[in-house]
Amino acid sequence: MSCQGCVRSVKSVIEKYGGKEINVSLENQEAEFSVDNIDILNKIKEEIEILGYKVKG
Repeated sequence: MSCQGCVRSVKSVIEKYGGKEINVSLENQEAEFSVDNIDILNKIKEEIEILGYKVKG
């Protein structure tokens, strides 16, 4: 992520799937959040990768 627009894009994907406790950090180049189930997590990961960002963990 290189700008606040990137942060908003990632946060928007997480919110779209009901992510909770969302913290997207441009400085640390990471996003932390919680979800209710693993299927939702996988969908979020897929969409973030489609945006062009690397997903860890």
